[in-house]
Amino acid sequence: MPNPSRLSARLRISKRLIVSALKPLLVSTFAASAALLASAQTTAPATAPAMAPVAASVAAPVAKLGEKAADKPLTALPYTPGLDVSAIDKTADPCVDFYQYTCGGW
Repeated sequence: MPNPSRLSARLRISKRLIVSALKPLLVSTFAASAALLASAQTTAPATAPAMAPVAASVAAPVAKLGEKAADKPLTALPYTPGLDVSAIDKTADPCVDFYQYTCGGW
């Protein structure tokens, strides 16, 4: 069985190695993010005229979907609604435990 104090020392060394290896990457990523944020705050927002045709091409089919749904109202359910009386636990008090009363026999 390994000595716990030696294992703890190994873990501390491993942690230091990982942190020292990742520190330059984290610092450069932070610096790049800060520079990008600073440039975004000083420049005017770009307009996107190319998005207008895309929005129009998406809006037309969506509007047609709404029209189709309004044209045909739902006349029948895809299932038969009902109450499964055998699922009711008649020994439970519905005022105390309604879930047990309604689903206890299921």
